[in-house]
Amino acid sequence: MDLNQPSVFNPKMFNDERDQVLGLFNKLQAYWGTGKAFYMQGQAPIDLNQHQPNHRFKAIGYSKIKSEEASESKFGVVISMEGGESQMNTAILQYENNLKGLFGQNYVPKVEASKILPDNKAMLMITVTDTATNLKLPARQIILFLNQMNVKMQLPNVFQNKFCQLVPLHPPSKQEIDEYLKVVPAGIDELIWNQAKLNNPDPEKFIPVPLIGFAALNERFKLQEQEVQQQRLQLKLIMDEIENITKSIAVIKILVEECKRKNVLLSNRVLSLMVWQMVKRRRFYPVQAYEDQLRAKLEDLQREINEQGKLKSNLNDLMIKLKQLQNHQTAPSFTIDENLLKDVKSHLTQEQDAIQHLLSLVKNLPKKTQT
Repeated sequence: MDLNQPSVFNPKMFNDERDQVLGLFNKLQAYWGTGKAFYMQGQAPIDLNQHQPNHRFKAIGYSKIKSEEASESKFGVVISMEGGESQMNTAILQYENNLKGLFGQNYVPKVEASKILPDNKAMLMITVTDTATNLKLPARQIILFLNQMNVKMQLPNVFQNKFCQLVPLHPPSKQEIDEYLKVVPAGIDELIWNQAKLNNPDPEKFIPVPLIGFAALNERFKLQEQEVQQQRLQLKLIMDEIENITKSIAVIKILVEECKRKNVLLSNRVLSLMVWQMVKRRRFYPVQAYEDQLRAKLEDLQREINEQGKLKSNLNDLMIKLKQLQNHQTAPSFTIDENLLKDVKSHLTQEQDAIQHLLSLVKNLPKKTQT
């Protein structure tokens, strides 16, 4: 009987004021989606459920459509899980043997644990291989076979009374999506369903799904919470990996700097050795023309330096200029910061140390080349 008929919410059970109370109670049960609606003497009550139009606790959500990269040969089975993962791994072997008996000896099923679901449930991922061609059967073909009435009745026995539902893992075709959107789900008003299709944020990626009752909403909430935890775990693993890579990069930089330092030292040793070998090899060679020109230039420079008259005149000029500067020197119009003087002193000290270090390297070069 249609719940919209007035007789359901205006019963004629007692023909007095109690019928009004009973009608309100029937309406309340219909809103909750549970119970039995009594409306007339001698008539069987109507069973109320969540899929009837009067049920109020329902909503429309959106699920992501599987991408084209999803496997066409895999499908999922949701089972109730008792015990830990070790017991489930033991049960998987039994499931494979039972499925082999269901599909026949020419097909080899492969069952793998996909992920753990809330409420003590687990998702199994199954593929079936044809032994004759060694090819995996399409998931659509397998699901059609398992949905046959005589086969579907055997699924609880195959999965040891833990079978819950089949879950397609292959991406739906355009035709399947259109057919799904055309049919209004049970308990959902057609206007609400059409509005949900219009409000779809991305029809290419998402599809509307009904959420009927608190159980469906609670299951979706738990799945989202589990997904958030998994994403946080993956983010933590990524951050740890980035930290390890950063440490490795720092170590590699130190090694590179050390290699550069060793390369400079080896280059200096090689250069010193080449100079020593070149000097030894060309010791008894006659003087070349360019060498003679270089010697002449050096001798000219030495002669200019050693000329006493010119050197004395230059020194006298410098002395005269210094005296003139001293006579015209005035008090400085600026002050030097003490911190700046300390910095200059520190810089000059470092320069002096560097010069001393270079001198020691130059002195040690002949010894290293001989060794």
